[in-house]
Amino acid sequence: MKIKFLTLAILSLAVTAAKAQTYGTWKGSKEAVSWNYDLGTGTGSGKKFNAGSEAKTSEASKDKPGFLPFPAVGTARVVVAQSAGAGFSVNKSVINFGASNAEAPNKFSVTDIPQSSPVGSLFFTLSFNDGTKGTAVLAFGNSQTSLFKNATAYNNRKQEGIFGAIRFMVGSTFTNPEHRSANGSSYMHKPYDTDIFDKSGDLKVEIYSNNSKDEQSFTRKGNVYTIAPQTFKIFVNDKVLKLNGSENLPATCELDANMAIDAFMLSGSSSAENTLSFSISNIKAGTLSQN
Repeated sequence: MKIKFLTLAILSLAVTAAKAQTYGTWKGSKEAVSWNYDLGTGTGSGKKFNAGSEAKTSEASKDKPGFLPFPAVGTARVVVAQSAGAGFSVNKSVINFGASNAEAPNKFSVTDIPQSSPVGSLFFTLSFNDGTKGTAVLAFGNSQTSLFKNATAYNNRKQEGIFGAIRFMVGSTFTNPEHRSANGSSYMHKPYDTDIFDKSGDLKVEIYSNNSKDEQSFTRKGNVYTIAPQTFKIFVNDKVLKLNGSENLPATCELDANMAIDAFMLSGSSSAENTLSFSISNIKAGTLSQN
C-alpha cells in the first residue's frame, strides 16, 4: 500500500512539474522575470466589460485606473467593438474574453512594459476554451505603434512597430496558427510546420525575442539556446514552434533594430456567433540587463 501511495505521489509531482510554467534566463541577466502583471490586486473597476451600441476602450495604469487591475508599471487596455457581441470579464487572476462577430476586434493589450532592451521574453498562460470559428491574433512589438495603444485592427498592410505576430484561423478542431511575413509592400501568413496551440486546456507560452544586431542566448531547463538577430523563438507547453523546419522565427521587419519590445496584444474577431473565446493569465516578462 505504501509503495502504491508513493508511486501515485511521484506521478502527481511529475504531472505538476510538466504543467508548470518555464522561464528562460538571458545570458547576462540575473533573473528570468523582471516584470509581473498581478491580476489579483483587485484594483479594477468591475468584473465585466461588455459590448454595446458603441465601441469602448478602457485603460488601466497606476495613474489612471480602469476596468482591469492595473500593472505596477505599464498600461493594460481592453477594447470592445461596436455592437459585435461578447466582452471581457475578470475571474480572480484570469482575464476571459470573447471574439467579436465583426471585422473590428475585441482586444486586450499591454504597453510600456519596463524593458529598455531590444532583447526580451514574454510569458503567459493562454486557453482557447474549446472555442470555435473565428480569427485570433497574438502580436508583440514596440509600445509606440497604434496597434497596441488603441482600437486599431490588425491587417495585412505594414503596421509600424510589430516585431512578430501569429494569426489563428480557428476552426472546429484546430487553432491553425500562421506566421506573419512580408510579401512585397503587404503581408501574408504562412502556416507553421505543426499546430502546437491546442484548442483545449492551458497553454504555457514562452516568447523569446532578439531585436538587437547581435546573436543572443538564453538558458532554459539547463539547455542553452542561441537566437539570431531579428528573430524570435516560441515554446508552448515545452514544444517549440517551427517554420520551414527552423526554430528561429523571422521578425516581420516592421520594427527598427535595437528598439525595445515592450508591448503585446491578443485580439479576436470574425466569430459569427461569438463562439470563439480566450482566457489569459500569469503574465510576466523578462529582459536582457543592460550595462
